[in-house]
Amino acid sequence: PSPGTVAALEQHQGKALSYNNVADTDAAIQCVAVFDEPACVIVKHANPCGVAVADSIDEAYERAFATDPTSAFGGIIAFNRSLDSGTMAAVVANQFAEVVVAPSIGPGVLDEAQNRP
Repeated sequence: PSPGTVAALEQHQGKALSYNNVADTDAAIQCVAVFDEPACVIVKHANPCGVAVADSIDEAYERAFATDPTSAFGGIIAFNRSLDSGTMAAVVANQFAEVVVAPSIGPGVLDEAQNRP
């Protein structure tokens, strides 16, 4: 599979992706890839409902989520930097996400993901 595509991703946990999950994940990956700065994109129904850049990935997530927290529920979250456990903890605390995608994940991220209610 081509790098930067859903087919090239490794799924670490969770249920099988639906067609809509795959389409939204692809849209999120394509959108977040255009930024050079640390960025976060939240997509739902193939439309970005939160997009932000910042000096850090956690701040980019907080800004993207603050754009439209209601629409972000059940969305796809994409990052263009490695995902750390602190940012994953913020995702778990703030919202339900169908998919969280990043170029890589740091120590403790999967543990944080399992803490969701």
